[in-house]
Amino acid sequence: MNLTLRWLLPMLLSPFLLSAQSAILDNYVQEGIKNNLALQQQEFSLQQSIYALKEARGLFLPSLNLLADYTYSDGGRSIEVPIGDLLNPVYSTLNQLTNSNAFPQVENTSEQFLPNDYHTTRLQAAMPLINAEVYYNQKIKKENINFQQAAVNVYKRELVKEIKNAYYSYLQTIQAAKIYTNTAKLLSDNKTTTEALVKNSMSLPGNVLKINADLEKVNALYFEANNNKELAAAYFNFLLNKPFNTIIEEDSLMLNEVTISEVSTDTSVQNREELQQLQSGLEQNNLFLKMQKSHAIPTVSTFFDIGYQGYGYTFDNVQQYYFGGIQLRWNIFSGFTNTNRVKQSALVVNSLNVQLEETEKQLSLQLTRARLELQSAIAKQQASLKALEYAKEYYRITQLRYEQNLALLIELSDALSQFAGAQLSLSLSNADVLIKQSEVERAAAAYKL
Repeated sequence: MNLTLRWLLPMLLSPFLLSAQSAILDNYVQEGIKNNLALQQQEFSLQQSIYALKEARGLFLPSLNLLADYTYSDGGRSIEVPIGDLLNPVYSTLNQLTNSNAFPQVENTSEQFLPNDYHTTRLQAAMPLINAEVYYNQKIKKENINFQQAAVNVYKRELVKEIKNAYYSYLQTIQAAKIYTNTAKLLSDNKTTTEALVKNSMSLPGNVLKINADLEKVNALYFEANNNKELAAAYFNFLLNKPFNTIIEEDSLMLNEVTISEVSTDTSVQNREELQQLQSGLEQNNLFLKMQKSHAIPTVSTFFDIGYQGYGYTFDNVQQYYFGGIQLRWNIFSGFTNTNRVKQSALVVNSLNVQLEETEKQLSLQLTRARLELQSAIAKQQASLKALEYAKEYYRITQLRYEQNLALLIELSDALSQFAGAQLSLSLSNADVLIKQSEVERAAAAYKL
């Protein structure tokens, strides 16, 4: 009995809160960051933003296209060409003067407007020289990468917190199972003592039945604790994208060698990626506003074509051509649509500024609440520690009195119930302290990603 207590108490009397990060848990966190499926989806969005920036940068470079048109037609509008009416009188006069038929009569002709068997095959190069929309679009795409990176980090931090809390919950279920196992051991010892008392006519036989009933209850609680352990393990492995039944390595240092660190009162939230997201979104909308205002700047581009054009695909010197130029486009008036777009964009920027200020206050409040809740959890943990010391001593005294037939079984059962309850309360308090610490770490964005 005494050996059992000496083995059990060191595990129960030490709080969970570590002053240094557990190496085992940190490895699990890194594994979760690497393998989590939802995080991989966030990474895909970031990669899309990177490629979108490359696409926007490509708009500054010249484009080169191979174009080919071929047309065939028959009918439609046409133009009459009176060649015969113009030339035949002249040809007749010449024939008379030369006394010959050297100049034959020709017919009037008709040419259709639609070209038949006509092609244009060319290489076309084009490049913007002045284009404010392309310039600001490239800047917006670049800023969107910062937005997506912040979004990835937001999910990473949330994932880190969830992995840690799941690990702490798993360790707590292990402790709960151990508490019920040792409670059953103490009940078995009490049963042995009671049977000896009954044999010496110092106790009623019904007391043995009472202990057997208590053993069944504890066994049922142990079964439930094991189920909770499997469920906690399944959720933890789910976060790591691993099979649910994967064995989880337990950190013995986290269970036994722990200290409580001082809780800071700093409420700075400048490291929060949520603010970085809003700031990036605000910057994107500022750039969009500038792009809307740039409608007064003309766009200038250049182009150059080289190729072949003519009837039939002969590709000779006659069909070869080149054609180039510079194009200017200046939007002078468009019914005040551009002005109204600028006003709309300005309102969006103002709204985001207000949202940024409100979010910063909300995050500061969240951090303050998390720190206060951690302080409360530490206070409860310390109270649970003292309560366990008292319950342990009370059970020890009551157990000695029961062995001497100076205490009733109901007193011993009550003392054991208080002892087991105090152990469970401390176990839950320990886990709660660690969970509240991870909440503070999340609220302060303190974990180094």
